[in-house]
Amino acid sequence: MTESPFVDSAGVPWKGRSFEENPWAEDDGETPELIAAALSATPFVKMSFIESLRGQRLLVPLIAEIGQTGIGPHGQTVDKSADLAIVAVATPDDRTAIPAFTSVADMLSWKPDARPVPVSINKLCVAAVGEGHTRVIINPGTHARALRRTELAALAQDLEIIDAVSGPEVKRVIAHAVKEVEDVVMAGVSAGDPEARLVAEEIVIEVGMRPGLTAEDLESALTSFVAHLRAESLDDFVDSFKLKIISVI
Repeated sequence: MTESPFVDSAGVPWKGRSFEENPWAEDDGETPELIAAALSATPFVKMSFIESLRGQRLLVPLIAEIGQTGIGPHGQTVDKSADLAIVAVATPDDRTAIPAFTSVADMLSWKPDARPVPVSINKLCVAAVGEGHTRVIINPGTHARALRRTELAALAQDLEIIDAVSGPEVKRVIAHAVKEVEDVVMAGVSAGDPEARLVAEEIVIEVGMRPGLTAEDLESALTSFVAHLRAESLDDFVDSFKLKIISVI
């Protein structure tokens, strides 16, 4: 029986199909220049690094997973089939993330048998969120950098990324919470994880309390302060935070 030239091997007609142009056809597998500059900058500037990813390609590793096994002619277990799958990795803050690489060399140094698949930063972030991850790890290993939940959301939609430390939205929310809680005198923000390595909360909110509070009053005031932060949607702009009580003279 002669196969029809108008259908594929599964019998599905070719008519009506179209093929998208591969935007990475000429990719040399090296780290894109903008990303390389941001990664090598001293000191490392988190916001510059994140912005350097916009519109760029990264490489997602596909790893062979054993499908079916069988018994070989000498009684040994052999692989009968294998599937290629995107893997997830554990993060320092006990979450899971999709790993991605800036270059083929970086990927192969991580796992020599990985197959690099180029993908835009937008699609990568969409895929991560779709798989239930709140993190993407860039170049896993000694020099890994991370993208957090709020950054994934912004890059996926090509929206402005709010600076969690100095962004006006963050300052507005904190100022509102200070105003609403009488025992909180002032509050400031500092970076908790400036190197983007997931070793701490994204920001530290330094809270100045009214002197002379009892332990019970202090706990009540801080609980109210956090409630006001969340009510004003701080979580929309900041991935995570912790409070640090500071002395007020």
